[in-house]
Amino acid sequence: MAGTKAGVLVRRKADGKGEVGVLAIRLGERWLAVPADRVAEVMERRPVTPVPHRMGEIVEGMVNLRGELLMVVSLEAVLGLERTRRDNRRMLVIRHASGRFVFSADEVYAEVRYSPKAVQPAPAAWAAPGFSCITGVFEWGDRTVGLLDVEALVQAVNHRLA
Repeated sequence: MAGTKAGVLVRRKADGKGEVGVLAIRLGERWLAVPADRVAEVMERRPVTPVPHRMGEIVEGMVNLRGELLMVVSLEAVLGLERTRRDNRRMLVIRHASGRFVFSADEVYAEVRYSPKAVQPAPAAWAAPGFSCITGVFEWGDRTVGLLDVEALVQAVNHRLA
């Protein structure tokens, strides 16, 4: 599948050069790579409905996506980053083994490619307290990009909601 300007989807399989394609997202000053096969959709920001007794540090609320209610998670809160509040953020619908959820990003880039050989261990500063959702980092131009492990992210969210 090819990406669009909105960064809908890109190939995740390695190309003939051994590179892997991902979506790069920016949260404030931090850049992350999301496996393209985990991104169901990238969309403009939609209204988020508060959820009584579930709002808090990591849950922003629920969003209606064509009749399906999806939980909106603050990725910044899960990763221990400063929250950014901008109306022009994109929303990413993430699929995982037990369903789908949404998080927002300041920017989304499709067709970002990296070589698995270039991945370095994630610095300690990239780990959220108690959970490591970042499996490594790679250089993309002048940026350091963290590889986001969606299953570890789901475990961190479930742990924090329990």
